[in-house]
This record gives sequence, structure tokens and C-alpha cells, in this order.
Amino acid sequence: MNNQNLINETMNSCEDQITIKQLCLMLGRQRSNWNTDNEDLSKIISYETFNEHFMSLARELDVVNPKAPE
Repeated sequence: MNNQNLINETMNSCEDQITIKQLCLMLGRQRSNWNTDNEDLSKIISYETFNEHFMSLARELDVVNPKAPE
């Protein structure tokens, strides 16, 4: 929708930090913007650390290296 007022209202009303981070990922995916003083949230929105998180998840799931079908 790209409605900045609705984005501000939603983000400011949310109190759960994990939910805020998930919402920031959604904003980044949609290339929307939300001005925040929190550097970590800004990095999430800009997808600056996305590759690091993706590779960390791949290591945890042990899917970095290809596996044989056996």
C-alpha cells in the first residue's frame, strides 16, 4: 500500500521486538522505508545483513554443501 502513515502507526504500536524485526524484513522486501534511530532495524530494512543471516540459517540447517540423494 506504501502508506507512510499506516506504516508509522503499525510500527510504533508494536511492542514485541521480534515482531518489529519481522515487520522490518517485510518493509525491506517491499522496498518501503521507515525512519528509525535503531541502527539494527535500519540494517534489517536495508537488507544490509540479509546474506549473513541467510548463510547462518543454512549452516544451522546443514544445507550449505550439496548432499547425495542417498
